Amino acid sequence: MINTEHRILAKNMPILLVAPSFSLLPTFDELVSKTPPLGLAYLAAVLEKNNFSNIRIIDMLAEKLGFEQVKAEIIKLKPALLGLTLTTRQVGLVAKIIKAAKEISPDTLCVIGGVQPSALPERTLEETGADVCVFGEGELTLLELVETFSQGSAFDAIQGIVFRQAGLVKKNPPRAQIENLDAMPFPARHLLPSPEEYVRDSQAALTPHETVVMSSRGCPFRCAFCDKSVFGRTHRVRSAKNVVDEVELLVKTYHIKSLRFYDDLFTSMPKRVEEICQELNRRNIKIKWSCESRVNSINPAMLAMMKAAGCVEMHFGIESGNQEVLNLQQKDCTLEQIRAAVKMTNAAGIDSRGYFIIGLPGDTRKTILETIKFGKSLHLKNAAIFLYVPFPGTFERKYKLEDYGEVLIKDWDDYVVFEKPVFIPKGMTETELLKLYRRAYLAMHFNLNSVVNLLKRVKNISTLKSYFKAFLWSLGVRR
Repeated sequence: MINTEHRILAKNMPILLVAPSFSLLPTFDELVSKTPPLGLAYLAAVLEKNNFSNIRIIDMLAEKLGFEQVKAEIIKLKPALLGLTLTTRQVGLVAKIIKAAKEISPDTLCVIGGVQPSALPERTLEETGADVCVFGEGELTLLELVETFSQGSAFDAIQGIVFRQAGLVKKNPPRAQIENLDAMPFPARHLLPSPEEYVRDSQAALTPHETVVMSSRGCPFRCAFCDKSVFGRTHRVRSAKNVVDEVELLVKTYHIKSLRFYDDLFTSMPKRVEEICQELNRRNIKIKWSCESRVNSINPAMLAMMKAAGCVEMHFGIESGNQEVLNLQQKDCTLEQIRAAVKMTNAAGIDSRGYFIIGLPGDTRKTILETIKFGKSLHLKNAAIFLYVPFPGTFERKYKLEDYGEVLIKDWDDYVVFEKPVFIPKGMTETELLKLYRRAYLAMHFNLNSVVNLLKRVKNISTLKSYFKAFLWSLGVRR
């Protein structure tokens, strides 16, 4: 632990927040959809609101920065505090960045947060070499940590952190979730690259001027493959006015033409959906938007209202075409509900996009073939196909993973949802699973609906190249 006993830092102490890339291999990063790191932007906004003004955010993916360039920024800034958000695959790169930071500036306080640190706080602290790990929602925790650090005080009373003290690792009690999301400042997007940088090569963006908005946090459902360690299972929402205030700001300040509501459950509260749609229409905000939905949380009236307010695409987590596999994953929906929801969405004039996972616990060759057949029959406008990965804090909350198959890969750097299997279901081989994954990818991407929708989204030659690279990668071709 850094000795902060006599260190008094002013409000303008340099703070560097970093969103790492996903790989040390540039080819892989080219295939990953770039999303503004709203988590870091919310952290920065809360710090700025409390008069910490010397903040820099680095987004390695959007800015196309490598390790050496980030290292150069650390040398230049000599931050008092270095904060990094990370998912499972980013553990190795974050550890490398922290090691370099400590060599450059030993007094820099290195703090980590995000999905992986929240799922495995003590382990991730050790694996990355960080000084402090923030678990759960980070805004209020980081604010208290920065204020405490700037005053040279001890960290013992800060809820929601794991930290090093006298050679030991100490875990403080968790922090209560933020109840009033309207009280949060809007993300500090002025510290991020321009919205265009995130969609320049995007295969999913609706327009070349798109961004994301998070109108709620948390999810009460229990899908076994999903991690809830950051926002928890309590669904908390922003008011319609607050949400549309941010949308209006984005349109006027950043000239946004489309956005994606990044919530897990945008449609779970019909009354709030109605209020958001009414507010968008009342202010005459003309913008295309998409959202995530559960198949059993929509109806024709809601869809018609959403369509009139600018909704052009809805994303469904379908996962499997076998009911027993869905039940094991605790999806709490039926194949009939999935089929009805997609049909209803298409009929409303809203494009339907489905997410599928190949190689889930309980999957067999037969169930995967059923998933492919089911997916093709749905007439989706677009589909995303992933290999199952047992991320920390997911399936093993309830089950023993070894009862359903074998984890082939132990290195976090290889925990990726395409390219090569991390988990092999019982009775299957790695070769067989990969062949079925590629078969699913081709079957659900190369049909009339998907190809037409793909062509509609080609904004430039760069987008077309991105599609082609993703196609080759899915077939195991590396260029």
